[in-house]
Amino acid sequence: MRARIKPRLSYANVVSTIAAFAALATGGAYAADKITAKDIKNNAVRAKHIKKNQVKAKHVARNAVRTPKIADGAISSAKLGTITPVENRVAVAGGEGGSVSVECPNGQTAISGGADWPGTNMLTNDDVAITHVRPTISEGTPVGWNALGRNDKEAARDLRVHALCLRP
Repeated sequence: MRARIKPRLSYANVVSTIAAFAALATGGAYAADKITAKDIKNNAVRAKHIKKNQVKAKHVARNAVRTPKIADGAISSAKLGTITPVENRVAVAGGEGGSVSVECPNGQTAISGGADWPGTNMLTNDDVAITHVRPTISEGTPVGWNALGRNDKEAARDLRVHALCLRP
């Protein structure tokens, strides 16, 4: 067997074998150190090239993911966090206006809200009105809901405000 290998063994074969082992041993490290984002064409990396759960929020640019890029049904309330309904009410004297507000529990964000006069059909009754309803904003984040209303009835009525609060 040795006789068969020896005639083919040359300086070129030895050097090329050593070079092949050196390339295999260090080639990946060299490539990882030398390939940058500039070397990758736009849209060349697809979801199938990325391991599951490897892209974190810190890797995504602000406003990079908008509604058209989100598949139907991909986001549910369970995936967002816990939604807590909160409400508050205040008695508004007849012939008066009043205001009421409600705050989400600490650390939660108001994602929806509204106001009403409990027990009153506002579509058919013009003796009460909601004149203003909007979120309460603190440092750019909605943290509750507030409302203004007018009670033109003779008797006092409750003005109620409610909000849905999201705990991530």
